Amino acid sequence: MLKNSLKNYFISFRHFFTPLGTMFLGMMLGFSVLIPGAIGALNGLIENIKLLADGVNLDFAVLWEEIRGNITALDWDDPFGAIQTMLSGEWITKVLNESLSVILGEDFNVFAEHIVNIINTFVVQIVACVFIFIAFFIIGFIAGFMLTKFFIRRNIAKRSLWKWILTGIINSFLTVGCLILCGVLYSMWQPSVFFSSLIMLVLSCIVALTEAYLVYGYKKVKFSAVLNVGNTGLYLLSNFLIFLISLVFMVIAVAINSLMGFFVGLAILEIALCVMDMNAVSFVQGLIGEPSVPPAQDVGKAA
Repeated sequence: MLKNSLKNYFISFRHFFTPLGTMFLGMMLGFSVLIPGAIGALNGLIENIKLLADGVNLDFAVLWEEIRGNITALDWDDPFGAIQTMLSGEWITKVLNESLSVILGEDFNVFAEHIVNIINTFVVQIVACVFIFIAFFIIGFIAGFMLTKFFIRRNIAKRSLWKWILTGIINSFLTVGCLILCGVLYSMWQPSVFFSSLIMLVLSCIVALTEAYLVYGYKKVKFSAVLNVGNTGLYLLSNFLIFLISLVFMVIAVAINSLMGFFVGLAILEIALCVMDMNAVSFVQGLIGEPSVPPAQDVGKAA
């Protein structure tokens, strides 16, 4: 199993641009909503403030310069931290209050209460646009995961269309859920990335072997011949090596360029997860092809 698993992993890199392409397509669709939505919300902000009273002088160019100054003041040595700060409602509200206070002067104090309500409306609109952008990106990630899994699986294990769709959707959402959970834990406590990654790896092994049995081995081989301590340990070792190699590739990519490395890392991670699941299917099919092999010899034969 170990040698075959690593072989499958490196061969599957020919599908590298599939998840990368769908993620960028999702981003482009997200930007098609985010950018016009943000511009419309900003124009609405300016118009609503101008309607408060005659003689209020609010120049969009000046306002943009104030906002741009606050954006460039962020720590862009940590791009993800800067983006996270920039997209927070509290930061947007703070920057707008400070910028408008500088531009409007005494007019800001006169209409402060109304301006705060207008700013809150603007923030809600921006947050909605950001949410849609993130949703499109997640859809792109899921689509890439499903397509990559389809391309990797089709030469290993054929299945009916409805089974492929069902298991693909379930695995995609489980993967996204695990990644979100790991991200939340990492944001709360950075060292948790090691523990959460290990838990995710073990759970993925158990789920993949169980799924492979239900789809391919049900009533053809004993469940205990698929999911037992020996097989799970060997499968875990194979996945751990794949995960470790993927981690090395991801670190190298991030070291070259942190922003691009993030997307490259996600694409590598998708391939790794797909191959891990495929190796479980390959293992179960091997057992079905050798029904006379007793359970005690399963691990040895699989290896």
